[in-house]
Amino acid sequence: MLDALYAHVPDSLDWQIHSFDTPEHVTKLDAREPPQLVVMVCARPDYVLDASLISLLDYAKQHWPHTFFIVVSGQALPQLETLSERFGTIPVADITNSAALSRNILREMDQHSTGSLQGVSLPSFLQMMEWDQKSIAVRVAGKERWGRLDLRQGRLVDAYASPSGSVGEAAALEIMGWEGLEISLERSYHNHAAVIQRPLTTLLMEAMQQRDEAFHAQPGIQVQDLLMDDDLEEALMFRRPKHSTAQLNKPRAAPSPPTTDAPPPVASKSLETTPAPLAHPWAHQETLMTNVKDTLNSALASIDGIMAAALVDYSSGMALGTVGSGFDLELAAAGNSEVVKAKMKTMQMLGIQGEIEDILITLQSQYHVIYIVPNQTLFLYLVLSKEKSNLAMARFKIKALAKDISIN
Repeated sequence: MLDALYAHVPDSLDWQIHSFDTPEHVTKLDAREPPQLVVMVCARPDYVLDASLISLLDYAKQHWPHTFFIVVSGQALPQLETLSERFGTIPVADITNSAALSRNILREMDQHSTGSLQGVSLPSFLQMMEWDQKSIAVRVAGKERWGRLDLRQGRLVDAYASPSGSVGEAAALEIMGWEGLEISLERSYHNHAAVIQRPLTTLLMEAMQQRDEAFHAQPGIQVQDLLMDDDLEEALMFRRPKHSTAQLNKPRAAPSPPTTDAPPPVASKSLETTPAPLAHPWAHQETLMTNVKDTLNSALASIDGIMAAALVDYSSGMALGTVGSGFDLELAAAGNSEVVKAKMKTMQMLGIQGEIEDILITLQSQYHVIYIVPNQTLFLYLVLSKEKSNLAMARFKIKALAKDISIN
């Protein structure tokens, strides 16, 4: 088997590989350096795992939380369902197909993810595990509490929270509402049954909503704490607090018409209805810019991890408004306008019906989101930090903000 592995996976020559005749010898390994992967060979003619191999799985469950397993057999194992219930999902490889077996080992080694994480939020990390289709347990710990989220091929299937003892979806929502967590990765022994049915994104948004409701329900928080003194009379009108619009330009009064010495016009004798006065172009432009700035400032204040934002007219490539720093947003507006128009042209050539909702560009440390404003030649362009942002919540909030954009 080793010769086949070396032939099909050249990188395996750099791995530390040990071969053992009995499972008991494996348990003698230094507990401070447990193996990353154990390949168990089922050699019995009835294709049943020997009791000593099951004992090795029990030992690993207690002492090697980060060790993954592959079972090698000539055909399907009759007790695989029972094993999965006790030890989580375990890949089974065909011993007669050396190339496929080598690929299984390489995949498990490449996807091996363990240890503690810092500088990343739990929602963002769960989404990364979903995209990478990881089968793993995410363990989170805080003050006098800890929890576990079990994933199978990226899907959240079970959870447990302590000390409440809640399980399944209730535990997942509880854990997602915690703050100040230490995140670590382990092998999942509880991802066999899909106890949780709803998608991860749905649970994340519900958890954020519950956390916001709990915050506002705290007895020490009053409307007076959120508004300035001169805003108290406006509290029941649901206006935005003044501190959120303090930096906006105030609308200017329309200029008075020029004074002339011409005599006043003679009134017409016909009974015509006097038309309503037209709004001055300056007033319309001021309202327009306030609308744009208000939307962008709301994005800057409400979306975690946002670094910069712009509202762009992609028909001209011009940025109607920008917030944030560190980026040439005028240049980005022109470049991303070409991206949007190229995508629309490609859809037309391919005969794809429907409208673009958003375009996501993923960089090494950033997300760039282009959200097309419905029924207008506009898009909201946001630059987000991957470490600090929650992409699902950001897209949800962008969509809500876009509803307030009205430019005529």
